[in-house]
Amino acid sequence: MPAPAQTVLDSGRPGPRVLVVGGIHGDEPSGALAAAALAGGAAPARGRLTVLPQANPEALAAGQRSAPRPGARDLNRAFPGSGDGADARRAAEVFALARDADLVLDLHEEGGAWAEADLATLVVAPAASAFAMELLEQLERAGAPFAFTGGAPAGSLVGELGRLGRRALVVEVPARLPRAERVRLHLLVAERALGLLGMR
Repeated sequence: MPAPAQTVLDSGRPGPRVLVVGGIHGDEPSGALAAAALAGGAAPARGRLTVLPQANPEALAAGQRSAPRPGARDLNRAFPGSGDGADARRAAEVFALARDADLVLDLHEEGGAWAEADLATLVVAPAASAFAMELLEQLERAGAPFAFTGGAPAGSLVGELGRLGRRALVVEVPARLPRAERVRLHLLVAERALGLLGMR
């Protein structure tokens, strides 16, 4: 299984290193679409933006939460990627990129499993709390209020980055919204986050 394709937009100037991940869950396409749009955009004003639109391309192609193969598991419970199998290898590849970033945005859609399913929500690793509060203010000013919670699950990308003291956020947008609105919200969060870091 080849490594997932990434796009690196490098300003050539010193600055933050940001990773945006989409498509960890194949039944949540808006994150992959938003990440692809970001990858096709302008390089940051400073620092480096790495975009991984399809972290789990097999699952995305099938429109399923996990890859359609025997023994496949939820990729967002396979981090940091220890153990055997395709999912552990993929998780290790993604985690290696994420571990070196100054900020990670992991784009998802929330459904009935979340109590906050009617609200767009930021799920925050502890090291990203102060940054997330600034970001929430920016989103409120933009007319897109987000809820705020901690506690990304063990084995998730953001949960495991949080255990290492890294700044990481899950961006959960309600699956009930039209696809174009879900993509817009993901892009709004990414652009406002980059703006706060002086990259836009």
